Amino acid sequence: EVARQLTLISFDIYKKIHVTEFFRAAWSKEKLKHLAPHILQMIDHYNAVSSGFATAIVTVKDARQRVKMVQRVIEIGIKLLELHNYHLVSALVSAINNSAVGRLKFTHARLSKKSRQQLQDLESVVSMEG
Repeated sequence: EVARQLTLISFDIYKKIHVTEFFRAAWSKEKLKHLAPHILQMIDHYNAVSSGFATAIVTVKDARQRVKMVQRVIEIGIKLLELHNYHLVSALVSAINNSAVGRLKFTHARLSKKSRQQLQDLESVVSMEG
């Protein structure tokens, strides 16, 4: 249900984007940002989701519970992939690969083989390498 709700929120923003917002990469230029409000809103949503999941992982004090949290985030990522929400699949992969989360070596070592494979699958979907 989390993946579906996140997808509904994303779609609500996405459907408001006008093709003209892509012109001249307006979202990336201070003087032109006002021309791409919905792209900026999508970027903000991506960042909020990514940082929210990273925070959810690192704030769990008990290592076993933190492993369960990471596995839950991976499960949500799989559901997002099933919903073809690649935008937020990327946000979740970014959250798990966040430097603060990455330093939790014990947590990553305790992930099940299935979860590690699922994470690897999610990473390959959003990888820029091919």
